[in-house]
Amino acid sequence: MKVITNIFRWIIQVLAPPKRDLKVVLLCILGGTMIWVLNALNKNYTAVIKCPVRYEYDQDSIIIVSPPPDKIDLNVSAGGWNMLRRTLFFSRFPATLRVSNPVGNHYLLGTSLAPLLSEQLVDLRINNVETDTLFFDIQSMKQKVLIGKVDRERINLKENYRIVGPININPGEFTVTGPDKLINALPEYFEILIDRDEIDRPFNREIKLDLLLSDHASFDPEEIRISFNVELFLEKEFLIPIIPVNFPDDSSVYIAEPRMRVIFQVSESLSDSVNAGQFRITANYRNFKRRDLVVPIEVESIPNFVVDFRPDTTAVKVHYGKVRNPS
Repeated sequence: MKVITNIFRWIIQVLAPPKRDLKVVLLCILGGTMIWVLNALNKNYTAVIKCPVRYEYDQDSIIIVSPPPDKIDLNVSAGGWNMLRRTLFFSRFPATLRVSNPVGNHYLLGTSLAPLLSEQLVDLRINNVETDTLFFDIQSMKQKVLIGKVDRERINLKENYRIVGPININPGEFTVTGPDKLINALPEYFEILIDRDEIDRPFNREIKLDLLLSDHASFDPEEIRISFNVELFLEKEFLIPIIPVNFPDDSSVYIAEPRMRVIFQVSESLSDSVNAGQFRITANYRNFKRRDLVVPIEVESIPNFVVDFRPDTTAVKVHYGKVRNPS
């Protein structure tokens, strides 16, 4: 082991210069490197570079839905100095491309860009535009007045709660601005979504208008106020008398069960004010179905504040009885 250590020390002493000569060695290396770099920069080179570009459009009031690429691949030739300078300062001095009729055209051919770029990149010789086609989507800006609406069925209420009265939208109309294809596709009535769950109290909130499928549309105003009232609804059950209509006066035919069960819902605030006398259900003998011995029922009226009204049957059985002698 000691022999190996001595061998390594001898190699280091042979290869490593004395400390007093280290500075001279470093200066020689640095000078040689600079000479090599200068010689290299004086040569001509061909390379593919990424040229940053910015765009100017010959049209106002446009919306850039999908922008063209911000860099173009160019095959160029130049001296080393020019190539280095362009590489270092490209981002500060991008090439400018002017796009005429951006709404009507959705692409630029790479072959058409070489003359325009050559005028600006005078210190480079453009051999070829490697980027074949520059695609983009630019549309005219358009405005449209929409009418707000709220779908009651899509409001998530707590169980047994219902909306009572109208849904108020303030303001009821608003303006949307965006790319013409998107705006043209919008219907006149714009559905406003309420993203709250389990609503069980009066609702009064500002809702931000938004087109979920686009980041390029804006609304004026940006928010509208939605308000409505909700109430708890209770389920109730009544036995309602069935009123016979056009049955024989002699009682030869009569309704087997003169009352029927109905189920309905009513708001908690009105639950004490509803009674059986507010319902009118009839059975008209003229609609008698002899084969089944039934008469369909007709619900002629119920209180207007009752919802989800469900009679337990749609027809009633009739019986034949003895003819009653006139008195």
